[in-house]
Amino acid sequence: MMADVLSTATRRVPLQFDKKGNPYFESVKSPDNFKQRALCVKPPHTVIPVIFVPGIMGTNLKLKGNKGAAWAPPNGMLEGLRSARQGAFQSPMERQVLFDPNGTEVNHDGPCQAPSDLHWVTTEEAKKRGWGALHADSYHFILQQLEISLNDQYSKPGRPLEHGNFLLPEIGLLAHLNGGAQTASRAKEEPDYARRRKPPSRPGT
Repeated sequence: MMADVLSTATRRVPLQFDKKGNPYFESVKSPDNFKQRALCVKPPHTVIPVIFVPGIMGTNLKLKGNKGAAWAPPNGMLEGLRSARQGAFQSPMERQVLFDPNGTEVNHDGPCQAPSDLHWVTTEEAKKRGWGALHADSYHFILQQLEISLNDQYSKPGRPLEHGNFLLPEIGLLAHLNGGAQTASRAKEEPDYARRRKPPSRPGT
């Protein structure tokens, strides 16, 4: 029988995706006396593509030919003060060169760091999805909250229903895809990752 995740310490393993977009989890082997278990929470079956199209003010831009940044919105107060000071000494001609649409392109290598407690997206995966092209202070928190809202299906991942683990209310679009219901039908049973295996039946029982 699978050990109850409540009786042993667990650590959440971040979700990753292979080149084909298939989800997988990666962990390491440990000695038998190391009792902490890896908790892998499967993503939901329903997939909703979310496409962010920011304006020029929220997009990191660079000069073509890797000639440096054309527009890098500042993140944080210190960067904001530094950017304001730098912009105060730029001439109108310099700004025209920097913002020439024929000489600039999107910079996908902007600041991008996924929080360690965001188990649905790693920093590497966030960069693959183009988060580095977006102004971090303006959009990254929103994207992180979308990852949680669209992927966290249960209130206490890894725990059975009798310990308060229930399916979280779905957002409007997910509910619409589910036929208007506010909870998925699988909420009537234990979550896939908290379901215990039944012991094999013995002959004569």
